[in-house]
Amino acid sequence: MNTAALDTRVKATVTSTMYDMSRVNSKGYFDSEDSEQSRFEKRKALNAQRTADFKSGNYALGGGVVDPLPEDVLFFVKDYYDYYKKAFLQCLLAVERLLSVYEIIPLWEYL
Repeated sequence: MNTAALDTRVKATVTSTMYDMSRVNSKGYFDSEDSEQSRFEKRKALNAQRTADFKSGNYALGGGVVDPLPEDVLFFVKDYYDYYKKAFLQCLLAVERLLSVYEIIPLWEYL
């Protein structure tokens, strides 16, 4: 984005997300964790995890998309699942197949 902002040839840029993730991270989905105490507890948990990650030298993964998808899941979780477990994965697989045709090693193989 910074490069596009400096480039005089670029007339407009757009970024878009399905949800306000900053708000979700601070207040929870549907503002379910919107209290000073819950925000404080979340910060304590994050700080404890950062300390544990530093001490171990490994970084724990958090969250992710539910799999398998339960029947009674909320609509936005179904949206996440449909995108990240279906559409996005299909796109990655297609790119990987295309790269293999030309014997190019994809970048994510090095990660």
